[in-house]
Amino acid sequence: MLAVVAAVAVIALLEGEDPTSLNLGGADLDTTARWVFLAGAVSVLLLVAGVALIVSGLRRARARRKQMKTLKSAAVTSPSQSPPQTERSRVPTSPQDPDEQTHFQSAPRE
Repeated sequence: MLAVVAAVAVIALLEGEDPTSLNLGGADLDTTARWVFLAGAVSVLLLVAGVALIVSGLRRARARRKQMKTLKSAAVTSPSQSPPQTERSRVPTSPQDPDEQTHFQSAPRE
């Protein structure tokens, strides 16, 4: 089947010198059958690429939902364990500045 598609494409490109006029809602475009075929081929390729991107996104979303469901069920079954710490969740353990503790008091200054 792929050979038939390739043969039709080659024939359309080699024999597509017939003049064609396209009416685009008030504007006429004079071209050849070759360019009409190429425009259609590019449109189909863009359509296939768009569908592939949508399918890929749906698969990724499904995998993420499944992972979140698994993690939530694991968290419910073992609540005594604390979640693993990441670099962002760790608080630095540097000593505090003594002035920092008295800097934000609610009493007005004199």
